Amino acid sequence: CAQTLIDLFANAKDPDNIVVGLVEQNYETDDPFCLELYCKQASEGNNLDIYLRMTIRQDTTKIMAQHPQREHCPRIDQIRKLAVHNIAAKGPTWARSLGRKVLGNEEFCLQID
Repeated sequence: CAQTLIDLFANAKDPDNIVVGLVEQNYETDDPFCLELYCKQASEGNNLDIYLRMTIRQDTTKIMAQHPQREHCPRIDQIRKLAVHNIAAKGPTWARSLGRKVLGNEEFCLQID
């Protein structure tokens, strides 16, 4: 996912016109988030961590965006993200419908899994 975003912006004729609707269905403690990996890879060697993970209980992890680090992640404001915990996930068709809703009224749309 992270490399796809990097390639998308790098190869676009006009990357300022790209808007990404990203829907993730992850297990919060084990799976890295796409934006987490994207910012680490795209931040020009800064290995940027935009999420702070705090264990609240043995079975619960709180994940918070760190806004100062977020500002150094290229094109992050062009990525609209919706995260769904794996327990509530309903598969790729459902995620595609959510992805389209996240995008809004864009003139063109390309969906990939």
